[in-house]
Amino acid sequence: MNQKKEKPNFLKIEDQFLDEINLVQNYLKAVEERNFKIAGYYLADNFNMIFPGGNEFSNLIEMSDWAKTRYLRVSKYHEVIDVTGTKPNIIVYVIGQLNGEWLDGRTFSQIRFIDRFKLKGLKIVQQLVWNDLGETD
Repeated sequence: MNQKKEKPNFLKIEDQFLDEINLVQNYLKAVEERNFKIAGYYLADNFNMIFPGGNEFSNLIEMSDWAKTRYLRVSKYHEVIDVTGTKPNIIVYVIGQLNGEWLDGRTFSQIRFIDRFKLKGLKIVQQLVWNDLGETD
């Protein structure tokens, strides 16, 4: 008797967490473009972000004002996006490189970064930022 074996139904992590990955990518794009109205749409009311050196912000305007004292522009190249957790509590890691321009016009590139996003449902509750910018200026 020939019984047809069913193929296992495996989901790739990207498929399982596609909404969360898209949310984080759209948020990062809006922040890079300084479109804080759109970026703010992705944030929970109790959002906070922590940058290297313990610089903590509760909104994007605070972060932008701080960043203006450090560089003229910055962009992120995403090399890896990892997701962990169980819905609705998801953690998204974005790993890649920073490129940009210092206040004096010098450029920087290929600076390592990791962003860790804590999501509750489809809102960002926290963004933790690690990078090597302080090692290069």
